[in-house]
Amino acid sequence: MTFQMPEGFVAAEITENNELNFNPSTMMMADEFVVKHPEKRLEIRYTIRPLDNLLQEYEEREQSGLHPNELHSAAFMAMVFNISGAFSQVSVLPQAEQQRVNADWGAATFVSPSRERFGQDFFRYCMMIAIHKAYVADVYFFFLGDNRGDVVELVRNTFHYLRFKEDSNDDTPHLPLCQENDEGVIISGVRWATRNVDAPGTFTSNPEDAGMHFQWNRRKGWNVASDFTSWDNSMPLGTTAWETANNPCPTGWRIPTQTEFESLNNVNNVWTTHNGISGRLFGTAPNQIFLPAAGFRYGGDGVHHHAGSGGLYWSSAQGYSGELARSQVIGSAGTQMHWFDRTVGGSIRCVAKEP
Repeated sequence: MTFQMPEGFVAAEITENNELNFNPSTMMMADEFVVKHPEKRLEIRYTIRPLDNLLQEYEEREQSGLHPNELHSAAFMAMVFNISGAFSQVSVLPQAEQQRVNADWGAATFVSPSRERFGQDFFRYCMMIAIHKAYVADVYFFFLGDNRGDVVELVRNTFHYLRFKEDSNDDTPHLPLCQENDEGVIISGVRWATRNVDAPGTFTSNPEDAGMHFQWNRRKGWNVASDFTSWDNSMPLGTTAWETANNPCPTGWRIPTQTEFESLNNVNNVWTTHNGISGRLFGTAPNQIFLPAAGFRYGGDGVHHHAGSGGLYWSSAQGYSGELARSQVIGSAGTQMHWFDRTVGGSIRCVAKEP
């Protein structure tokens, strides 16, 4: 972890509070820290739960029970209840915020701490944030104050001061955050990227990230989370296959052929969730890829549909008419190839030019 002390704040003495689950004996926590404003009633508390011991215990149990990488959500909910005395609505952090702190998952909630549970350090408001780095640690933040606006401003200005190091898990099986390259996995003789294409020439940070949407044989990407007034509904050109000059994949990667997608469909695949995102998992461990259900954009108006329930992945093959192209469609019921209008915005999952 790296930490930058917020300007004007000073380190403070840690007060053990079992109800907050700061006690290492109850939550296997370590390295608790508290910093406070010298004049205002404002504090930032955070605690780090390293996963190394939990991972070792998991292996000693012969991999029975929940994997340590799957505990963060339940642990956060328990902590929310311990502080507020009630279950509160928890929101998953936007992907951009997760990337700012180099995390694989994050969530937040705003609560009013229970006076009975919080004790003498009672504050009126608490913004709770949890971030998770696979195979490394879970980190829990507590932004505390008596004025709601002050707490919100404190979070906005200081949340990213604590973050996971870029190389904090280089020696683990977790995929490093590298958007220009991907080791990929080989399935049926084809090396598939493990992440979707984001901005042209880059991969997303995580396998479950949607990435951007692309019209067939066009390199321009469209954000999956925004609406557009400038959507291009003109018919993309191309007479045989996706042209090399329009390839949005990073260097060394290309758009899959129809045959390669058909080969992928013939391997074991199942509808599942990965870090809370629905999609289909293809292959047999360790050679597996997850295609998130990122939805698609209608060709006529660019409106985004079916996110979370389905996805469309372009192949390089043009259709039997000049307006169609071949695509891989995924959903909870299965996966198959379909013809779609080339103006539709779909996802891209690249294959390596050389297996």
